[in-house]
Amino acid sequence: MKKTILILLTGFVLFTFTSCDNEPDLREPVITSKDATPSSITVPATTSIELNCSAISADDSDIKSVQWSVESAPVGASPVIADASLAATGVTGMTVAGEYKFKLVVTGSNDVTKTEYVTVNAGLYAEVGFVELGINGPGITTIYFSPSTDLPVGVTYTLTDDKTTISRTSITIIN
Repeated sequence: MKKTILILLTGFVLFTFTSCDNEPDLREPVITSKDATPSSITVPATTSIELNCSAISADDSDIKSVQWSVESAPVGASPVIADASLAATGVTGMTVAGEYKFKLVVTGSNDVTKTEYVTVNAGLYAEVGFVELGINGPGITTIYFSPSTDLPVGVTYTLTDDKTTISRTSITIIN
């Protein structure tokens, strides 16, 4: 049987080790909840909401900051956030029907941020009187809304007429 002997010659080598404990903590904060109250509104009756969030840093400590902003809103809308740096804050000026999108940026104790969004849908409700001007074609009636200046432009209106069985499938608004 053949034996192999391995002989190691070693020299003196000095090693320096650095601890990895000082690596930066790059974990995002945890947003435990975010919402709008109410989550949908009907304008013009309701034109404001409350934005709310709850968050904690990745290391379970308090977060450094919260920042709300308007990401998008319907054309002609001018929503105003009362205090964008609060976890719970009010929003007013939601006077146009459509989708409002709010951006939430939370900064953790380690200066890492996390971004999420809250969406609010604003529907339109209006009861108005109308005067029938005449039938322009089969199933199409032209009407005046009274007062026509109080209704937003660019919104689809549904006419309900329970005084007759005529079905109206199209409405033309004349200013």
